[in-house]
Amino acid sequence: MKPALLTETFKDGIWSSTFQHIESIQSLVKDLSQDDFLTLIRLSCSALTHLHTSASSLKYKEALAIEIDAHSKRMMESHTKEKEAYTSQHTIELIQLKATIEELQIQNKSLKTQYMDLHTVNEETFRSAISTLKREKDEQYTKEIERMREDMKERVNELQKIYSESSQKVKKETCVSSEIGKKGEKEFEELVAEYTDWGTLTNTSKTPHNADWACMIRKVNTLFEIKNYSSNVPMREITKFEDDMKLHSDVPFGVFISMNTEITGKRFHKSIVIDWTSEAQMLIYISCFREQDMKAIFMFLDICVDIAYRCYRLVKDRPDDSDTCIILQRKIQGIQTLVEKELISLATWVRDTKAEHRVAMDVLEKQHIITLGRISHTKTSLLNILELMGTDTSTNIIDVNGVVTEDYVTAPEPAPASASLASPAEKVQKKKNKLKVPP
Repeated sequence: MKPALLTETFKDGIWSSTFQHIESIQSLVKDLSQDDFLTLIRLSCSALTHLHTSASSLKYKEALAIEIDAHSKRMMESHTKEKEAYTSQHTIELIQLKATIEELQIQNKSLKTQYMDLHTVNEETFRSAISTLKREKDEQYTKEIERMREDMKERVNELQKIYSESSQKVKKETCVSSEIGKKGEKEFEELVAEYTDWGTLTNTSKTPHNADWACMIRKVNTLFEIKNYSSNVPMREITKFEDDMKLHSDVPFGVFISMNTEITGKRFHKSIVIDWTSEAQMLIYISCFREQDMKAIFMFLDICVDIAYRCYRLVKDRPDDSDTCIILQRKIQGIQTLVEKELISLATWVRDTKAEHRVAMDVLEKQHIITLGRISHTKTSLLNILELMGTDTSTNIIDVNGVVTEDYVTAPEPAPASASLASPAEKVQKKKNKLKVPP
C-alpha cells in the first residue's frame, strides 16, 4: 500500500504537508481552520487505529472459538474413552461383589444354624442350673426360717424363765418405788453393763452422722441413738437417725431410745416400734425406756440382734439372677413380716408382763400392809390385856423380819393427818416403826 503523506516542511512556525489520495477532499476540508484540520486528522487517525484494533480482536476471538471447539472435541473423546474403561471396570467389580455377597449369605446361614443349635443346648443347661439353684436355695431358706423359729421359741422360753425368776424375787421386795428411782438415775451405758454381756460401748456422739453409741454385739455392728429429753422427741431426730443408718448401710441393727418421754410418730404398741430400711436394716424405737423392765427389754434387744443380722445377710447374699432374686425378695419380705409380727407380739407380752408385775406388786404391798396392821392390832390387844392383869409388859418382841428384840410397848400414837397421802413404802416403814419402839 502506498503512503498518504508525501512531504512535510516547517516554516515560520507553520507545518506544510503534501498528501496523495484517490478522491478529492476539498469539499470536506475547505471550511476548516488549521486547528480544526489538525483535530480532524488526530480523530481520524485515532478512529482508524481503533478500527484496526477491533478487527484484530475479532480475528483473535474467532481463532479462540475454533481452538475451544477443537479442545472440547478432544475432551469429549477422552471422556468417552475413560467412561467406557470405568464402566467396564465397574461391571467387573460388581460381578465380583455379587459373588462375594452370595458367599457371605451362605456363611451367614451356616452361622445361624450353628447359633440356634448352641442356643438350644445353652438354654437347656441354663434352665437346669437355675432349677437346681432354686431348689437348693428353697431348701436353704426353709431351713433358715425353721432355725429362726426355733431360736425365737428358745428366746421366748428364756424370757419366760427370767420372768418366773423375777416374779419370785418380787415377793421378797417391799419397796418397788425406790428401786425404780435408782434405776432412773443410771445412764444407758451403765444399764448395758449391768444387764448384758455385749461388751464395751464406744461413744460416737462427737462424730457427725454416727449416732451416740456404737457396739459390736457378737460380731454385729449396732448403733444406738439415746435421747434424754424432758418432752417428746421431735420428728427431725428420727429423720436424722434414719439418714445416719442409710450412710452406714453395713450396720444391720439400729436402736433409737427415748429415756424419759415418747417418740413422735412412733407410738404404736405403746413403747416399742419395729421398722425396716430399704437395705434390710432393723430399726427399734423404744419410748419411756426408764419405765421398762430392764431385764426383759435388754433380753428383747438381744433377740433382735440375731434376727436383724440373719435378715440382713439373707438380703445381702441373694443371687444376681433376676427371677431367683424376685422369688427370694418375696420370701425375705415374708420373713420380715413374720419376724416383725413375732417381735411385736413379744414386745406386747413384755409390756403386759410389766403391767401384771405392777398389779402383783400392788396386791402384795396392800396384803403386806394389811398383815402388818393385823399383827400390830393383835399385839397391842394382847399387851393391853397383860397390862390389865398387872403383868410386866417388858417382853421379847419378834418383828416382821423374824428378829427377836428386847423392847417394851407404849400406847400407839395417832397417825398424822398426811398418812393417807404417804407412799406405800412410807406406810410399810411406819408400820415397822410402830412395832419397834426404842427403849
